[in-house]
Amino acid sequence: MKVLIIEDDQAIIKCIRMAFQVGWGSAEIISCGLGEEGIKYVELENPDIVILDLGLPDISGLEVLEGIRLFSDVPVIILTVRSDEQDIVCSLETGANDYITKPFKQMELLARVKACLRGNTSNRNIFKQGPFELNIIMRKVFYNGKWIALTPSETIVLQCLLRSIGKTVSYSELSHAIWKDEYDGAKSTIKVYIKHIREKLEVCNKNTEELISAVVGVGYTLNKTW
Repeated sequence: MKVLIIEDDQAIIKCIRMAFQVGWGSAEIISCGLGEEGIKYVELENPDIVILDLGLPDISGLEVLEGIRLFSDVPVIILTVRSDEQDIVCSLETGANDYITKPFKQMELLARVKACLRGNTSNRNIFKQGPFELNIIMRKVFYNGKWIALTPSETIVLQCLLRSIGKTVSYSELSHAIWKDEYDGAKSTIKVYIKHIREKLEVCNKNTEELISAVVGVGYTLNKTW
């Protein structure tokens, strides 16, 4: 579970981190203090939920929310000192999933995060990155105007690559994602999965070697070529 905090107050970020350490220790927490940077983080990091302040140094939280909603359905919880009804209504109408005012109770925040994620199960089965739309349940990817069927293992591999666009995903990471462990023949099997994914994507893109590049002895990178 990956949580993105868009907040410029380090004390608030520390408080949120402590709440997750106590109540959801396995969650990965990332943060940034600027709105424009936050929008980019949503695109690059593909978080499961966003905790967003309305008062940011560069642009308003509402502008950040509008920017996120142009390309993502990720759940967004507003966490702010503003308690005016107008701010609450405007935030919810712009696309926020919940609204919490500061000071906040840590366990209540966690409960609201979990409630948002429960209500967003269908969206969490869809990964959208650039020209890709991966449907985890249907095991299909929509790419350059066509739906392409994948095997269960190919779906997991592509999901890992989409979550880390521009970054190398190691053989070890892919092995644990597919089999929850590593074994001697894992690298060879993963190479076969990558070969099949490339072949399937070639229907829509002849440069799949450039799209999915191999880092010799390490793993694979899904490059942002769009």
